[in-house]
Amino acid sequence: MDVKLLINDMDYDLDRNSIEAIIRALPDTEHNSLILEELAQSSSARIRRIIASKHYLDNEIYFNLLMDDSKRVFNTLLENEHFLKYMNHEHIDSLIDVSDNETLSKLAENFIFMTEAVANHLYLVIGKGPLTILSKIKNFVLNDSFICNLDRGKLEYLISTGETDILKVIASYINEYTEEFSVCEMDWLCQTLIDRDNSEVKLNLIENGITPDSFIKQLAKDADSNVSDQAKKTLKEREEEYSSFE
Repeated sequence: MDVKLLINDMDYDLDRNSIEAIIRALPDTEHNSLILEELAQSSSARIRRIIASKHYLDNEIYFNLLMDDSKRVFNTLLENEHFLKYMNHEHIDSLIDVSDNETLSKLAENFIFMTEAVANHLYLVIGKGPLTILSKIKNFVLNDSFICNLDRGKLEYLISTGETDILKVIASYINEYTEEFSVCEMDWLCQTLIDRDNSEVKLNLIENGITPDSFIKQLAKDADSNVSDQAKKTLKEREEEYSSFE
């Protein structure tokens, strides 16, 4: 790729170091996007790596960089928060298909990817079965950026994974999902969690002070004696607390 600098109708060839310096200094704006996209075709991996850090690129350029032969270009793209936040289904599909465990681990440690991107593309991420990523979701189920990108369908799909650690956290913080972010209704969430028939999850639901009495009464009849006994104990404590305010 030839890059020239035009000054007073005189053009000058630029060496790779000069090109790299100009690209780094070039404002990362939509106005310059066509220049950046043209430079993304460079045969120099060092130049493509700089382009991979930019925000104003179209989906085709991002996809080409995702498929780049250079691991350094690929890794730079995975550090681009703008790309991770706005990646589409095609990007994630390709990432999961071509990525090794090292790459998946890197994605799993990325805050933006694990909150907004994963929440937005939950069906695809879980459906592809990248266990490295799925195992990390439990660390983010209380993150505001994760929860606010969920809807009832996505939450139901997340619950359907049956991951105990994830379900226990949701059961302990049902208020965030039902009241604070209005992802779903309280009754629906409590019943859905109970229907998973996981005693650990039921116990967390019982211990949650805002779980409605109707569900605690339901759990007081649970086949697991540990669950039913704890539910009965909680009901008794609540009755005593209610009485003290009368």
